[in-house]
Amino acid sequence: MTVTITDSTITSDRTTDRADLAENGQWVLSWMPTRRIHHRPAREAMVMADRRLSQLGPRQLADYLVLDEFQVRRLPSSAPWGRDAAAAIAADIDTILPTLGTVPDVGSVRATTVLTERLGIDVTGDAVTELGAQGHLPIVGDYKGHDVFCGRALETFDRPDLIGPAEETGRMLLIDDVAAELGVRRSDADHLVRAGLLTVHTATQTRWGTWIYRYRRGDVLALLDDSRIDWDTVRTTPRGRRSPLAALPTATTA
Repeated sequence: MTVTITDSTITSDRTTDRADLAENGQWVLSWMPTRRIHHRPAREAMVMADRRLSQLGPRQLADYLVLDEFQVRRLPSSAPWGRDAAAAIAADIDTILPTLGTVPDVGSVRATTVLTERLGIDVTGDAVTELGAQGHLPIVGDYKGHDVFCGRALETFDRPDLIGPAEETGRMLLIDDVAAELGVRRSDADHLVRAGLLTVHTATQTRWGTWIYRYRRGDVLALLDDSRIDWDTVRTTPRGRRSPLAALPTATTA
């Protein structure tokens, strides 16, 4: 490596590219003179410039342009990038940068943090999942079976009025909670699942190998409008008596 670092410059014997100290302790790269960056990324960018690679992959281009790797992957052109392509992106960086966003595509846990900070209200994972299902937060992929949400949509999301309703309909309920929500016995709720009128929304396995099943509250509430069920009769059936729901055909043999 031929990079030389002084108090005010970072230079190289292999290229005319350089970094110079600007105001407030920030640095300017010769190939992106309109940006102000900190010392460490300026040094890493100069190291990449010094290498004079003919082709740059996503991580290398991220160092050269002082971007996060997820931002590089959002560029319209695809890897690898030649030197001319990298130089063209650098020359147009002020136009390109706003389109790349500052939030990566993330799962529901990180998405709740982003939205909570952005909106100033508590946002739960259930609400995020529901907003994704409703199309308000685009789902761009999955990781180990979990949805991944669009980072650009998260950082521009401006509908706090949707959070409460999404939390209410998207809340995950255990089977006992389902029974309480409907005002019926636990065995009645089991019959709804057996008959396929209520399906599992998420299933997680404990460290002991048992499974925990959760049901979406919106699906539970929708059952109240099911014409096949006489809810008054179900609710007034005494304990110990056969549930009217027991007559429902089992889903696998219906």
